[in-house]
Amino acid sequence: MRSRVMAWVLALVLGMGVGTAAAQEATLLGTVSDDTGGALPGVTVTATGIDTGRVFTAVTDERGEYRLRGLPPARYKVTAELAGCNSVLIPDVELLVGQSRTVPFSLKVATLQETVTVTGEAPLVDISSPQVGGNVDRRQKEELPLQGRNWMELAMQVRGVVANASDNNPGVRDRAFQLNLDGQEITQQVAGGGFGQPRFSREAIAEFQVGTNLFDVTQGRSLGMQVQAISRSGTNNVDGAVYGFFRDDKFNEKDFVANRVLPYSNQQMGAAIGGPVIRDRMHYFVSYERENEPNTIITAPPGLPGQNFSFDTKTVQNSLLARGDWQVKPQDHLTLRGSYWDRKNPFTQVSGIEHPSQAANRSQRAGNVVGTWAKVLGPSTLQEVRLGYTHFNWRNDLAVEALRNTPNYVFPALTVGQRRNYPQRFYQNTFSGRYDLNLTRGKHDIKVGAEYLRWRDTGEWQLLSRGEFIFTRNPTDLDRRFPASAWNDPSKWDLTGLDGFVQRFDLNFGDWTIEIPRPTVALWAGDTWRMTNTFTVNYGIRWDADWGALDPPFVTSQLTFNPRGGNQYQDIPLNPGDKLYPGGLRDLRNIAPRGGFNWNVGGKGNVVVRGGSGLYYSIPDSNTAFSQQSFNGQRILVNSFPYDGLPNFVQDPTRGRTAQDYISGKYPLPAQSPRVIAHDYKMPYTWQSTLGAQGQLGEVIGIEADFNYWKVYNFARLSDPNLFFYPATVYSLNPTTAGRPDPRADAAAFWQYWNGTA
Repeated sequence: MRSRVMAWVLALVLGMGVGTAAAQEATLLGTVSDDTGGALPGVTVTATGIDTGRVFTAVTDERGEYRLRGLPPARYKVTAELAGCNSVLIPDVELLVGQSRTVPFSLKVATLQETVTVTGEAPLVDISSPQVGGNVDRRQKEELPLQGRNWMELAMQVRGVVANASDNNPGVRDRAFQLNLDGQEITQQVAGGGFGQPRFSREAIAEFQVGTNLFDVTQGRSLGMQVQAISRSGTNNVDGAVYGFFRDDKFNEKDFVANRVLPYSNQQMGAAIGGPVIRDRMHYFVSYERENEPNTIITAPPGLPGQNFSFDTKTVQNSLLARGDWQVKPQDHLTLRGSYWDRKNPFTQVSGIEHPSQAANRSQRAGNVVGTWAKVLGPSTLQEVRLGYTHFNWRNDLAVEALRNTPNYVFPALTVGQRRNYPQRFYQNTFSGRYDLNLTRGKHDIKVGAEYLRWRDTGEWQLLSRGEFIFTRNPTDLDRRFPASAWNDPSKWDLTGLDGFVQRFDLNFGDWTIEIPRPTVALWAGDTWRMTNTFTVNYGIRWDADWGALDPPFVTSQLTFNPRGGNQYQDIPLNPGDKLYPGGLRDLRNIAPRGGFNWNVGGKGNVVVRGGSGLYYSIPDSNTAFSQQSFNGQRILVNSFPYDGLPNFVQDPTRGRTAQDYISGKYPLPAQSPRVIAHDYKMPYTWQSTLGAQGQLGEVIGIEADFNYWKVYNFARLSDPNLFFYPATVYSLNPTTAGRPDPRADAAAFWQYWNGTA
């Protein structure tokens, strides 16, 4: 608690660790002076998109300051004009996503109408934001080589990113990552990034920014990293490309471990085109890519000596993105973007020692649509309204239809049958609405906003729906019982005479459906205060509320917890007689102050000292909620049938008893294994602090260093409160011999949190 109070005080003193730009846009600002250094009010500063012709204007105030906010990341020519003075033109200023760039002007009294052109390299020092991270610009996107062409791997160019995965999750935990495209959050959060994230072709993404510490207050629901990507848009020129990238093992060297060339083949083909519908006003862009990755699966199960299997399979991906931009009026701009991606493989997920009957038919699909209306309300006011829909689903189905009603057979050396937790079908559907208002008042750049996500996760999760035999020993004739020629035909498997090897038969039954509504709200407000020409303070606060993350519907169990002798664990909030499922569990106190400063040492823009501190909340994925929804002793009933010593147990392990017999209570169920969200569960968050410096040594050389500190609070963990604790060893007793405090329940999966430093 003391650390949290310190974070609040520090954040309120220092302010919010963000720059002046919205997370997915850019800002151009600066001062205009005369040749004596005095401020020039009334100067018109105009930024014109080099590729699109879009025009943005601002007028300097009494201090000679101007601000152009809400600029799409692009290249601009910028002019400063005042009657009686020469005009100054900067022909090429590049603004990156999320960047605030300072460009000063100096005008002189002129007797003739003339324009002075100023050229120079872009500054390498950011004098406006303490955020730790970096940008991958359009040149890097287009020119850096990428094996596999996954644009997210370029995040390795950004400071603070030390690892990267091939599934669009840049080397961080799921809860420390959010993926945003054109200001729309599109992250899959049903059950973690291991089940995939939306993918886009390299040609569809124009550029992106990765914030690893102290990212913008307008973004949240992540412990530590935000990826802000923008899609490519059309220009005044009709530009297109047709491409193909091919990889084949004939060009590869031998694998260092296998000492041979491993088989591999991949083909990526696509096309992209963009251009004007109405020059300077309306543009379009479309891209499509298809990827084929044929593969050969080779497996040799050790429990079946002499049996080797080889299967040809292929992963196919399709990616489509389309975008339109329309400058309705000088102060009104509309953008509409839609995307689609799918990935399919009908025979996959079999390793080198698994039986081929374990193969899966896997597919993923994502679709996103967003419309953005940006309106300039006045010389110092900009608003944006964004409406969108995002969808993600995955299906892990049975690859062999003949095994749909066949149980699994688990021997110590071999597992035969389809996977115990398939089929799976999960769907995330989110309608979103967002409002951003940016105001400039004197030396203050103020931003306020709100976001609502009508988020709903549904699906089907069949865990042991077909049942599973557990054997204690391997028969000596496994290869005869499961012949290689009939690996996918259970009618030809010989299961006779196995009663002496079997221990039990596990079978679950009930309602496999998942439904987790998670309406989510966010509010934020922040201010960037330029106290002097060299010192900027930022301060703000954010609030996130996830209404359904901890309160899944259809959980009406009145089961209580009654351990003999009381609860032995001080950190588990359960006492004798407490309900395991209290209902209405929510954590809505997720208020996150953030603060930062930026000191332009000497005022020349070549040395900056920056720092900040703040709180960053995350949210659990829906797996936490649907585990409790499914396994609470009502919707899915867990049953286990131990071997009864009678003949033909493997042929009829339930002895004719049906699922309905247990649901109706005709036969008693064994002790269930409840999955419970802790009564005092809190949303995870990090307290982040940073202090660093950045300097420019020449036109193309810069150096920077940052010290970053994280402390993690409320990170989720699993505990089992239904165990006897033995103080002499500081461990729990083995429940097989010691029993359990509450014999009505078996092992309990209790979702809690812990605190620590990272």
